[in-house]
Amino acid sequence: RFRELKEKEDQNRELTIQNAIERVRSRALGMQESDEIKDVAKQIFEEIEQFGLSPWCANIGVVDRDKDLLTNYFSHKGEGPLGNRSLSLAAQQTPYTIVDNPNPDTDYHVIEMSGKKLKQGVKTYLELLMSPGTTRVSPSLGPARTAYLENHPDSLVFHYAYFDGGFLLVG
Repeated sequence: RFRELKEKEDQNRELTIQNAIERVRSRALGMQESDEIKDVAKQIFEEIEQFGLSPWCANIGVVDRDKDLLTNYFSHKGEGPLGNRSLSLAAQQTPYTIVDNPNPDTDYHVIEMSGKKLKQGVKTYLELLMSPGTTRVSPSLGPARTAYLENHPDSLVFHYAYFDGGFLLVG
C-alpha cells in the first residue's frame, strides 16, 4: 500500500511539473514583443516558488554575438520583472554571469557562491546595471538596486541552462 501511495505522489509531482512547464511555454508562445521575455522570466520565478523553493532571481540571457551584446531579462525576489539591460559581452564578466557554457559536455552548469565573493559579485552586477553603457533599464531599477544589495542572501546556488543564443539562470 505504501508503494502505491508513493507512486501516486510521484505521478502527481510529475504532473505538477509538467503543468508548470506548460504555463511557462504558453506565456512564451503568447509573447507579442521581445520585451515580454521579462514576463517569461517572472513566470519561471513564480513556478519555481510554487514548488516550495525560494529562488532569488530568474534571468533569461539572449546573446547576440554579431553585435557583441548580451540582453538580460530578469525578475528578482520581491520585485517582479525589473526590465532588461543590454551590455557588451566583454562587460558581462561578473562572477556569476557566464555567457559561455564552461562544460561543453552538458547544457547545464551550477555555481555556488557565498560570503565576500557573493557580495562583491552582487555589487559588480548592480554597478553594471546602472552603468552608462546599459540600455533599456527599467526605471524601477534604481530603488530596487538598494533593496537588492541590502536583502541579498548570504549564499546562493546559480543554475544555468544553456540554449542556442543564450541561457536561463535561476539563483
